[in-house]
Amino acid sequence: MLTWENLNDAFASGSVRTAPDSELLEYLQVCSTIAMHNDRLDALSINRTITLNALLTENFLRRESRATGKLTWVVIILAVLNVVGIGVQIWLSLRY
Repeated sequence: MLTWENLNDAFASGSVRTAPDSELLEYLQVCSTIAMHNDRLDALSINRTITLNALLTENFLRRESRATGKLTWVVIILAVLNVVGIGVQIWLSLRY
């Protein structure tokens, strides 16, 4: 279980930007469960929560973009094959 100190260290060192999603979710858990008795720390926790959510969203979109890119190439190849098939059909119909 991560602590507030781990969260502070991650933000101070910048390692939060490269942390895996599982670790980012643990950081969110820390932000949402630790009681804050100081307005400054409460605002810091809110800002960090927004940052962590943004990083999780960025990671999700990066994964989805890769998957979409692969599927796009499959669709392009199928479309080209379809056009070639139509061309062959037209050529065969004109030939006979």
